Amino acid sequence: MATSVVPESLLSRNPHFRNEIADMIWPSCWEEDLDVWTGHAWSYTPLCISVNATDPQLCVYTDTVFANGGGISIVAQPSMARQLTKHPMLQTPGLRVQSSGNHQKSTDQYEMQSLPGRGIGVVAKSKLERGTLLMSETPIIAFQQDTMKMPGSLGELFLLHKTAVERLPPKSRDTYMSMDDGGFVADFYGDRFESNAFNVLDYVLVFPMIARINHDCRPNIEYYFDRKSFSNQVHVLRTIQPGEEITGSYISHDMPFEKRSERLRDQWGFTCTCAACSASREAIEASDNRLKQMKQFEEELEQIKSRRTALTETAERLISLYEEENIHGPIAKAYEFAALEYSYAGHKWKAKRYAKMAVDAGRLWRGPSDPGVKRMEALLENPEIHPSWRRLSS
Repeated sequence: MATSVVPESLLSRNPHFRNEIADMIWPSCWEEDLDVWTGHAWSYTPLCISVNATDPQLCVYTDTVFANGGGISIVAQPSMARQLTKHPMLQTPGLRVQSSGNHQKSTDQYEMQSLPGRGIGVVAKSKLERGTLLMSETPIIAFQQDTMKMPGSLGELFLLHKTAVERLPPKSRDTYMSMDDGGFVADFYGDRFESNAFNVLDYVLVFPMIARINHDCRPNIEYYFDRKSFSNQVHVLRTIQPGEEITGSYISHDMPFEKRSERLRDQWGFTCTCAACSASREAIEASDNRLKQMKQFEEELEQIKSRRTALTETAERLISLYEEENIHGPIAKAYEFAALEYSYAGHKWKAKRYAKMAVDAGRLWRGPSDPGVKRMEALLENPEIHPSWRRLSS
């Protein structure tokens, strides 16, 4: 189960909706958009729907060759899909065929297991060190985000989901249908989408193997979308022992206990039993206090003015709070604050030390192309020419 992104009210619970909208289907938009799709051979004639002449047309485009036969179905307006297919991974025949979707249930690093009270999860088969690339998976479904706000019926969404899934190659289609449905059974396609999709750029994407990673409020992996390879990357945040479950977080790291518990129940329908949530009342209260203090310190450190309360000690304390909370990915932000504070104060080597730590953690958390990582790489290279150098010195 992955990060849910689609409001429940927008998904059909009735498989008979497809009969209600038969007259609204445009069986083919291929001739109409021939100039748009020059250079890309879709595996099926795109199926398009338009409620009336003025509504945006939505189409299902499927490429069964993409990602070494893993395939992908794109649900989008023609103009949006055209932009997406400009990506080299979709445009270049060699890359389309050779790229691996990595929709693998087992490798020498991990395997899928049935876990008591948690359904299917991902478990380490060997010792995994921090920084290990665990998964690199291309999406099998790409749904334009703002289609959820467009006028239309639930039946239309059902048809789009159904067509997108059923046109996938058999292995990917079966993998999609084996995903968790969030406890619903009426809409075999939309429920799985709702429970397992990720918001990425202008799309909502489904990565079926990564979706198997269960939630933990203090996870041992982090994922980010790599634009160059058009894949979701999963990296190990701390040492994972053989037999230990591999976990990611579905929510923000800074949410207090009650707030995150409510979010997980409402959106995914489960009560979290991770170590942070099953601790004693006193431990949970102490954790909530640390999270509150972390926010306060970050607000102080973000203020760039002559009269400010933040010091290098503030950043050091922020780091220790992240460490106490076992938050291994977003700690990159605390390292960045520390690097900047020492640069403001003109302490070159400490600025470089924390910049290096920020880069290492940030690459795992947000990826090497993240602006924060780039800022810290520049500071690491030469603090004395960085814009932050002695910026607040009196």
